[in-house]
Order: sequence, then structure tokens, then C-alpha cells
Amino acid sequence: MPGGLPVLKLRGSIDAEGAPILSDAIESLLGGGQSHMLLDFELVRFISSTGIGCLVAAVSECRDEGGDLVLTNLNAPLREVFEALDLMDYVTIGEAK
Repeated sequence: MPGGLPVLKLRGSIDAEGAPILSDAIESLLGGGQSHMLLDFELVRFISSTGIGCLVAAVSECRDEGGDLVLTNLNAPLREVFEALDLMDYVTIGEAK
């Protein structure tokens, strides 16, 4: 946790199977009082509409608590998904490592 910021290192697909797991992890951090967090997408190869919905809800929840959810290491195909859905201005994209 650099500077105390929790980092969730994601892998594989954020889809109907993976989104609930991600949502539970984010809810656990929020429940523990952590509203600022970073999601590392370096090992993510696919995100479905379910995954996008999960992320949009999580961003909203973090911001409602005074924090933010920062996405890092988005590969080109994932960036294209966020751009196509006009979400690049909604989500916070951090520096790639």
C-alpha cells in the first residue's frame, strides 16, 4: 500500500463471474472506512458490461464517501472500451507503472 492507499491487483476478466468478487473487495474496503483506492488493471484482459457497471457503481460509492477509485495500467483494448462508453472523463485514470 503506497502511502496507505490500498491497491487491488486485478487479473483475468471482469465479467459476470469476476465483477461480484471485485464488488465485494471494494465494499469490504469501504466498510473499513477506506474510500480512496487504486485498481491495477495490468493483468486484466477483458471487461464486460457487468464489469463496467460494477466499476461505475464503485466510483460513485467511493466519491459519495469523499474518496475516489483510481484505475491504472489500462491496456489499449480496455482504454478503447472506456472511450467508446464515454467514461474516460468519469473515471480517474492514474499513471501506468
